[in-house]
Amino acid sequence: MIFLLNLVVTTATLFAVFAVSEDDFFSCEIAESNGFLKNVCQKRNSNKTWYKCITTDEFYYHPGNLSYFHGDLCSDDPHFYQACDENANGKITNSELLCGNYLCELQNPKGQLIIATTKELSAFGTCSKNCRNTELNRVGCSEENIVLPSGEQVGSTERCNDVCDVWSCEDEALCNGFSYGIYCKREETNAYIPPTQICDGKKHCPNGEDEANCTKTKDVESLCRHVASGNLVPVHNYTRCTKVDRSAFSEPLNRLKYCELADVALHQTNCSDPSKVGMTCTVNGYKSSISKYLICFDDSVGTCDDNIDTKCFTTQSCKVHKHLLCDDKVDCDDRADEVHPICSAKTNATCSRRVGSKTELPIPISWLKDGVVDCENGADELEDWPTCGQGGTTRYISDNGLECENVFICRTGSPGFVELNSLCDGLESCGNENMVCSGSSRTETLSTTVLTTNMGLTKILSFCVAGLNNFQQLVDICVTEKFNFPDKNIFGVDTKTSVILPIDTNTCDHMFGELYLYTSCLGRCMGSICPLRNLPRYEVCPDQFPKRIGTVVNNEYLIFFTKSHGTVYNNKYFVCDEKLKCVDYAKVCDLVYDCKDGSDEVRCTNHFKCRSTGKLIPKTSKCNGHIDCPDLSDECNEQCSAKILEGAFLKGLSWLIGILAIFANLVMVGNSFWTLRRCRTTAAVFNRLFISIIAIGDFFVGCYLFTIATYDSFIYGKSYCQRQIFWIASFECSAIGVFSTIGSQLSLFSMTGLSIVRIHGIMNSMRIPGEITAIGIVKIVLAMVSLVLFSSAIAVAPVIRKFEDFFVNGVKFSDGLRIFIGVPGKRTVFKVMEKSIMENSNSISKEYVFT
Repeated sequence: MIFLLNLVVTTATLFAVFAVSEDDFFSCEIAESNGFLKNVCQKRNSNKTWYKCITTDEFYYHPGNLSYFHGDLCSDDPHFYQACDENANGKITNSELLCGNYLCELQNPKGQLIIATTKELSAFGTCSKNCRNTELNRVGCSEENIVLPSGEQVGSTERCNDVCDVWSCEDEALCNGFSYGIYCKREETNAYIPPTQICDGKKHCPNGEDEANCTKTKDVESLCRHVASGNLVPVHNYTRCTKVDRSAFSEPLNRLKYCELADVALHQTNCSDPSKVGMTCTVNGYKSSISKYLICFDDSVGTCDDNIDTKCFTTQSCKVHKHLLCDDKVDCDDRADEVHPICSAKTNATCSRRVGSKTELPIPISWLKDGVVDCENGADELEDWPTCGQGGTTRYISDNGLECENVFICRTGSPGFVELNSLCDGLESCGNENMVCSGSSRTETLSTTVLTTNMGLTKILSFCVAGLNNFQQLVDICVTEKFNFPDKNIFGVDTKTSVILPIDTNTCDHMFGELYLYTSCLGRCMGSICPLRNLPRYEVCPDQFPKRIGTVVNNEYLIFFTKSHGTVYNNKYFVCDEKLKCVDYAKVCDLVYDCKDGSDEVRCTNHFKCRSTGKLIPKTSKCNGHIDCPDLSDECNEQCSAKILEGAFLKGLSWLIGILAIFANLVMVGNSFWTLRRCRTTAAVFNRLFISIIAIGDFFVGCYLFTIATYDSFIYGKSYCQRQIFWIASFECSAIGVFSTIGSQLSLFSMTGLSIVRIHGIMNSMRIPGEITAIGIVKIVLAMVSLVLFSSAIAVAPVIRKFEDFFVNGVKFSDGLRIFIGVPGKRTVFKVMEKSIMENSNSISKEYVFT
């Protein structure tokens, strides 16, 4: 098969062709080329790097630093994967242009036929609409043209847009009432002379106007070295604050540059044109405006004395100044500037930032007192911002009206503490919090075992790992299947993973991490779906994987890979829905929110989500009689819900016994006291009094049952389960408990006394009972008072604060203190406190006390 390669020979000859045969190449192999997988070929008698198109037998090469391609266009490359190389813009769009570039076959101004990228095409006018192979050069171009003073034409939307749309950049010369560059007469036309050609030592105007004012005068004191000639030249208003860029290839032509890079600050300050001003700051001790082109221009050397112009934020999709973060205006394609972690904590007070919109905006708390003045009025560096904590836990808060919360002291790291509401979330953000949290609550062993072999290309799930049983016995119950996500035609990489897993379908409620993911995605989980949704496209997760390798899928879009084990390409990453973070498969469906938006857990069926806090617990922990959710929702839901009185029989029995006990014992007490006046002996009085007190005790117990039944049926009802801890710890519950305990103790002691009196009567049955005497009355009174006092003491002792440690079985902490859930026992609390104090023995703070 023969292929044609266009070569520029002379300006008079458009191109020459010569035959390129597939036999001319030694070999082609898929390899990395500038961060992308390509068919890289070696050609006989050529020191150039050649490439073979990914779907057709066509070849091309590009000569490195030259600004255009030689060779064929790949005919089956609708989204220009061919342009994903060192000449790419560096901005991955994954739309019509995979790498931000298209290739255009056209004639340059000299009549030569070339293949140019988007970037080079801008040098000839991006809206020239003369590409032979694509209509993409028409995108964004205005159909209404404007005639410039020199006669050049541009679309109405291309003028003054900071992009050179004609060869000389004249479309950027007359903007906002200011001029950049000069005009002079040349052969009856107005010739535009850009700043680059002013004072460059060459005469571009017939009368030399462009070289007329190129020496220092008393009116012009600023001098810089000219970008073209290297001579010291004065800075004029028509050369000041023009577009600059670090690389000669990253912006088309840069015709508006004037000073050399080292002197760039000299012609980028004190801009006359307000539209060019980026910010105001002190330069060499004088207050000056600097152009917007200098902001984030050089991160190592700033123009402002305080280097505020260099405080920038960079992702793979953009580079913006820090003052453009969290301003409710998206500047980055991946929205990274608006979802940055600092945006989650801002002050209620506002200020105008030094760079960007002058609208009053909240201040990220991380900017307060950080030594960098971010507000125009310097408010962020004032001393009166509200704080919480002391010593190492001092921190700024958004408003004085906020109540300061306690914190957990970290063993290491910065800032050295964690807010209590962030504890025990599964993420190790403190160095020791997970270890402490593991001792504070009942932890269920999670089944996550996956054996990885063959450099990560084979996964053996735990149920199929050879252990106590001979591996041969597992053949009938385990099978090998191929897992591939995305299941697409990926150029250059075989992403299939061999997974050995049980052949039968089972519930996956007890599986987590990789074990759950592979089992569910291969259809072995009953009622579960595969949690994978988002493809690992090249542009996602911009702050991760700086050495990513890109390739094309189905000849339509890009995905990325990383290298593992030296030669294995891996893209086994879960992409969070917000597209800003990727996590390993082992962290998917593992009960921990690793994605900020929680998407790594949202499509999993192996968990129960606590209602108010969102905490995830194993599904098998729901309704198991143990509280795992701070809001009790795992034990108080539609499937299970505790009540004061469980079951209709117990409820009915409590009502019946309670009502009967109240009325029957009232009658008994009345009757006993009525007959007491007929008693003539001490034994008879004792006997009747004990019967009366038994009735009183049973009356108390009846009142207790009636009250409990009332609370269960009318006051709490279905809400009791959620409120049970507060009920148990309430004054009402304590009072009812004291009341019933007094009643039961009165009955118990009275029956004991009654038995003693009757035994005494039996033992002295042959003696004539004596009459009631004064001593007898004293004995009766002392016995009854002792009985009442002793019963009351037993009932009241547990609620006296001094003795409560002997009786309290559990401790209820604030819901915000997630380290303790439910009502942990004292031993558990002391164990956790001891463990955490030992961990933090060198950094104890008053705020460590839990309330």
